[in-house]
Amino acid sequence: MTQNHALIYGASGITGWSITNALLEGYPSKDTFASVTALTNRPLDPDAAFWPNSEKLQIASGVDILTSKGQDGLEADLKAKVKNIANISHVYFFAYIMDTDPAKECSINKELIKRAVSADIVARVCIYASLHPETTAEQRYNATDNSQPSSWSEKWPVICEYFGLKGTAPPPGGSGPQPAQYLAEHFDDWKALEEKYGLVSGRVGNDRSFGPFAHFIITMLDFDRQMDLSKCHEMWGSAKEEIDTKTSWWTTLDRFRKAKIIP
Repeated sequence: MTQNHALIYGASGITGWSITNALLEGYPSKDTFASVTALTNRPLDPDAAFWPNSEKLQIASGVDILTSKGQDGLEADLKAKVKNIANISHVYFFAYIMDTDPAKECSINKELIKRAVSADIVARVCIYASLHPETTAEQRYNATDNSQPSSWSEKWPVICEYFGLKGTAPPPGGSGPQPAQYLAEHFDDWKALEEKYGLVSGRVGNDRSFGPFAHFIITMLDFDRQMDLSKCHEMWGSAKEEIDTKTSWWTTLDRFRKAKIIP
């Protein structure tokens, strides 16, 4: 086995979680990495993360990349909390801080990177690319589930089917409710579902979730956004993977259900 040690910034986020999950599942092979360190700002219970049980994993929580102690303070904190930090061979950076002021948001996240120097597919592309710098250094790649684009007319029935429902098209000129507003108006109904199905509370009505995000994705981004994956697939070669719409969504929803986020 190699002594490769992966450090994942933002391991509790969407892509950071998937990177950590893929590495612990043994992608691209069981012996590619000897150690995997998941770095988070907030405390993270490994059981709540639902990653595979592995002796390779260590979770380093409470690391504030933007600490007021500056670069020296961050380095000291990392040395204190990350075991075998000198052996780190690969760094995956997916930390992100949202702010409603776009200029401030850019400034914050540029500083994050300066200090540190469907998501499953993105994770695999990132891992594979990091292991082949002779080909991928200073290159950029698109990464998405499938080279064939799909619209909401395909996605919506798949999502509805998961819950035993039948998805139908919206009426001409019609529009659905705004997700955040709908949840706010039916908060008591959601709390009843949490109690009925033993769900983890705090997922709805908290001060961390950014409600408008769902609005942007579902309603405002109503234009074609096809991605050319030819460069990515050429780089990936025979290791190339694609996931169909149903597998992608149902895998995600299965994880939500396992984590007691949805009934």
